[in-house]
Order: sequence, then structure tokens, then C-alpha cells
Amino acid sequence: MLDRLHKIKEIGHYTRKILEKNKIDEFGDLLHEHWLVKKGLSSKISDPFTDEVYETARKNGAIGGKVIGAGGGGFLMFYCPKEKTKLVSAMKKWD
Repeated sequence: MLDRLHKIKEIGHYTRKILEKNKIDEFGDLLHEHWLVKKGLSSKISDPFTDEVYETARKNGAIGGKVIGAGGGGFLMFYCPKEKTKLVSAMKKWD
């Protein structure tokens, strides 16, 4: 648990550095890495629906994503540098 929390902190510091250098695509990679590490903290971080939406987004152009908000009232944010219309179309499945 502690190792995962340290990794999340490290990802946060590195995110700042790459954004300051305008390396935006690396930001997407870090979002994905953060998601994987965070999911390892607890089985309650995600659920089957969120996992399905996240994987659908990744298969349709998103490099990474993040759950924002809590208590069932949040949303998923994705970084998608290309094929945005493909991602938007895929997400309409849950409209």
C-alpha cells in the first residue's frame, strides 16, 4: 500500500515536469499509469461499469484517463490526442 502511494506521489511530480515541458502525450501515459496504480490500492476504486468504459475509451483512441469526483457523482476524463470522433462515438454507447 505504501509503495503504491509513493508511486502515485512520484507520478504527480513527474506530471508537473512533463506538462511544464509541453510533453502532452506523456501526460496521457501518466494518466494510465496512475489509474493502474490507484486501482491496486483497493477493489473499491473502480467497478465493472467504470472498467468497461475505461477499456472502451482506450480501445478507441484514449491514451489514459482518470476518475474525477467521488461518491458516485464523478466522471471519467480521458486524454485522446487523435481520433476524438472515434472516442466520442464509442462513448455514446452509454448515452
